This record gives sequence, C-alpha cells and structure tokens, in this order.
Amino acid sequence: MWQNVAKRPSLWVWILVGCLCWVGVTKAAVAVEACRILVVDAENGWPVPLVQLTTTHNVRLLSDNAGVICFDLPELMNVETWFHIEGHGYSVRKDAFRYTGVRLLPSPGQTLTIKVQRQLPAKRLGRITGAGLFAESQKLGDVTDWAEQGILGCDSVQNVVHSGKMFWGWGDTLLAGYPLGRFHMIGATTELQPLDTFKPPIRLRFDYVSDSNGTPRDVAKMPGAGPTWLGSYCSLPDGDGQHRLVATYSKIRPPLTEYEKGLCVWNGETQKFEKHSVVWTLSDELPKPPAVPHGHPVFWHNDAGERFVLFGDPFPALMCLRRLKHGPIPRCGSN
Repeated sequence: MWQNVAKRPSLWVWILVGCLCWVGVTKAAVAVEACRILVVDAENGWPVPLVQLTTTHNVRLLSDNAGVICFDLPELMNVETWFHIEGHGYSVRKDAFRYTGVRLLPSPGQTLTIKVQRQLPAKRLGRITGAGLFAESQKLGDVTDWAEQGILGCDSVQNVVHSGKMFWGWGDTLLAGYPLGRFHMIGATTELQPLDTFKPPIRLRFDYVSDSNGTPRDVAKMPGAGPTWLGSYCSLPDGDGQHRLVATYSKIRPPLTEYEKGLCVWNGETQKFEKHSVVWTLSDELPKPPAVPHGHPVFWHNDAGERFVLFGDPFPALMCLRRLKHGPIPRCGSN
C-alpha cells in the first residue's frame, strides 16, 4: 500500500490540502466574536464619537461617528473589565478612588451601552475629515456603504460660500503612502447645506480636488521653498460684478518661519490658487508683515449701508471694503 501511495504523489497533495482546510475551519470556529460597545449622551441618547476607553493594561479604544467601539480583545472576553473614560467634554462620575470610568463584562456578540454626561454647552456631532469615520461600525458589519476619501488627517480649515457652493480648504494633510503628505493646501466643495440634519451620526462627503489617482492634491503650490499656507478665504465681486475667490498666502521655511506673504486668486479652470502679488518678504528692515487679511472673514455693513469684510483671529483686526479694487486686491484699513 505504501508503495502505491509513494508512486502517486498527487495523493499526498490531497491529504495535505485536507489537513490545511481542517486547520482553517478549526481556526475560524474559535475566532473571537466581537462585542459592540455603544457610547451615548445620557441626556438625549445621541451617539458620542471620540470617546476613549482605556483598559488597565493600556489598550485604547475610540468610538467612531456612530458612537461605536468594536471590542475584540480575547484576553478580556467574559472578564469583568474596567475602562477609564476620556471624552473631552463628555464623561461619567468619578468613583470613590477618583477614577473616571466604568466596569463592564464584555461578551461575544453582546451590545453594551455607556451613558456619558455632556459637560459643555455644545453637542458633539462627529468628525468630518480624516480616516476611519465609521471604522468601528464597519468592523461589526455596519455602515458598509461608507467609503474612505483618501486622506488620514488634515490641519486647520478655511471655508467660504463661492459660486453657489461651500468651498473648503485645509493645511498640511497626512496620506497613507508616505510620512510626507500634502503641504500646499488641499481643497473641496460641498453643497451650501451639506447635511440633511445635525443629528448624529453625520456623513459629510466632500468633492475633493484630486489627482489622476483620486487622491486629494495640492491646490496652492506657490513658488519658493517650503509649505504654502492659505487664510482669509473670501469671495468678492470684481468691477464686472463677477465674484472671485481670493486668499492670503504665507510661505514657510523650517522650522516654522514665515518668510513671504501675499495675495492669491482661485483659477476655476486649473482648480488652483495663483499668486497675484507679494505683499511682504522677510528682511532685517521688515521683520514682521504689514496688516493684511488674516484669519476668517465676517461680513458687516454700517448704518450708511457700506459693506465691509472684517478679518481676525479670533477678534476683528482689519476692515476691508467688500469688493475688489484694482483687480483682486481689496483696499484695507486697520480697525
């Protein structure tokens, strides 16, 4: 018999395949089924994103936009477990030893609910940028229609109503493929009212300005070394009544030195901001820039009906006429 088997090596192959299949089935049979932990506002039952649970051995878990945490630690299944809670404005009462947290008994397939108290006036709605907005829910088989938008995180935000849409811009942006991502602003548009409701979980999708691979690309790469940062997004009418999207740009050299400041204008055809003029360049004679639009604009009119734009961060420090003068440069005056 063994001689026959030896002469038929294909039989050994089938035996090996059968063993591997049995091992795979066995592993699948003992795989840990996750426990769903739902974090909600004790006042209204809304899901609360960005609440961090930390175990006593320092495993950190974070609720997604649906307030969900997928708990799948095999060492703590069916084990009474303490979770420290940190929620930046949401928390629970401290216990007798001044620990802030809850004790739960996670079990496979079970749903556990943690009710947190809101400590700030504002209700948290959820993240609108970055990665994994519904990652925990998707691990549990929910919200499978939500697709990632190609970025992992981004710095700061500018937005303005322009050409019937909400125009958005962000600073330094992290991508998955390399530690260095986008450093010359990325941009996107949405409808003027991009959300049907302000009740979470929110699902805000952006129409990013993207490259040929569908990855959000730079929209403000100005000449000169270092990153380009934009601020003071504003839509102003020119002499023909056509609105132009304008901004103030800054060029940055390491470590974080601003060495040039100027004005730029959006080109709708190329989907890029283009340099219009340099307002200031760092020098011994001019170590600081002059008053230029900075921060976020607020529209205002006086008793005479004159319309102005106020710029500040956070309080108004500069007032400009709400129109373009001599091209896209607004005539400004200190307030």
